[in-house]
Amino acid sequence: MSRASSATQTRRCGVSLARVARSRLGLVAAAFAFAGSCVLGVAVAYPGAAQAMATRRAFPSKNVTFAGHGWGPAWGLQQWGAFGYAVQHESYGWILDHYYPGTTMTELSKKADTRYIKVTIEENANAPVVVTSDSPFTVASGSTRIPVAAGTAVKSVLVASGKAAGTWTVSQANSCAAPARSWKVVARGIEDPTALPDSLAPRAPQSKLLQLCRADGQLVTYRGKIEAFDYYGQQTGDHHLARTLDLVPLEQYVADVTPAESPSGWGTLPSGAAGKGPQGEHYGFQELEAQAVAVRTYVLAQIAAGGWYGYADICDDVCQSYVSGTAYESALTNAATRDTRGEVLMLGSSPCHSHCSPAPTQYSASSGGWTQGSPDFKPVVDKGDAVCLKGTYGLGCNPWHDWTASVPVTAVEKMFPAIGELASVKVTARNRHGAYGGRVESIEVVGTTGKTDTVSGNTWMFDFGFDSNWFAVTDGPGASAKPPVAHGIVSPAIGRPGAQPAVPPPGRPSSLAARNA
Repeated sequence: MSRASSATQTRRCGVSLARVARSRLGLVAAAFAFAGSCVLGVAVAYPGAAQAMATRRAFPSKNVTFAGHGWGPAWGLQQWGAFGYAVQHESYGWILDHYYPGTTMTELSKKADTRYIKVTIEENANAPVVVTSDSPFTVASGSTRIPVAAGTAVKSVLVASGKAAGTWTVSQANSCAAPARSWKVVARGIEDPTALPDSLAPRAPQSKLLQLCRADGQLVTYRGKIEAFDYYGQQTGDHHLARTLDLVPLEQYVADVTPAESPSGWGTLPSGAAGKGPQGEHYGFQELEAQAVAVRTYVLAQIAAGGWYGYADICDDVCQSYVSGTAYESALTNAATRDTRGEVLMLGSSPCHSHCSPAPTQYSASSGGWTQGSPDFKPVVDKGDAVCLKGTYGLGCNPWHDWTASVPVTAVEKMFPAIGELASVKVTARNRHGAYGGRVESIEVVGTTGKTDTVSGNTWMFDFGFDSNWFAVTDGPGASAKPPVAHGIVSPAIGRPGAQPAVPPPGRPSSLAARNA
């Protein structure tokens, strides 16, 4: 799943997995959980196959080329589209109503809004929980209290078998990277030890917070408490599995996820006095507020649906972008969180009472001009998706509104060996929303012998690493569109696979789908 650094960048064949520090096939599958399974393809010989063999010609070029629109599943709010509407002076309330029709804005009670939520840190699953801080902190379990000096580290290791199974052994050392022999055991047989930071204040400086020394080598700062949790039960086959949980207040979670999903720099656009809008901020700030409400609502919908395997409320990775902890915190997105504090979208008419439930507010980067629709929300036209502000380069021009892709003929033949030599690639069914006739529902591959294979547009998207399932063939016998003309100017820092941009590129498609533990 690559994001091109240019609107006309050519894709390579194969499933490209680069995506903002999350490069796993499991992520790709979960991020596009909306994608149905492949339309079962079978190699079929047409009547008169021998005649077909004589008349069908091999594909006329070495590559099959495509033109497409959008990036991501296009469910719910589309970040580039929302930004486009915001700079056209639409309010965050209007934006949310547009992408989530039929929902009602509701304000949480103080008790619900100040609750702590449990976020599982997937990158540290099945690993020891190693925590440090620039300030003194404490590890607690029941009546046990273990003081930890500033700059030193504490490691909790789960006992997975024997009489002590399900308890933790806690050790200390002078750093996370200390050699094994340097760790001194300070407690045994304790249950789910929890690290408590020097300060839980909402605006506590980074130096007062906890840092998790993750198993992937990253040192990540989190607000709230970090718990070493024994995940055990029927779902685990009665095995004890080590899990790392961040226990964080809901609003602080929203404040950290929002800038990881939408660049805080959008809140500075359009620049100049003419760009000033509500609350004295630039109009782009409205997108950040819409994102904050979507983030808050989504986590509550996840909790209402049963949470993450019953032991956590939400995950840090495929659910919403929390893998970087506090790394992207900014004054603008903090303000967007405060200004929308407690606001959530509910399914159902106003006023909401017991009959309402939090809306599953999935979102992604770019619809290409039409949203996909979902079980809860109908497809809607997305005129904001074509946004391109002069002079703002990558931060103001959507690089995924239009894109092109090129797949080697040999790669198609390898993916569909039953057809033999490729003769044509043709889209056979669409959803009828937007250019080309809309998103691809099925696509047919034909060989020179007349044998065919048919798969869904989602399967083709996964197999060849396309940005979305909205595309058209632009050459060969099955061509239905001409190659598009590139638009806009795109900063190479935004969306370059493998790069770490100054601000996170928008559009981590979120999903309620859960992976196997």
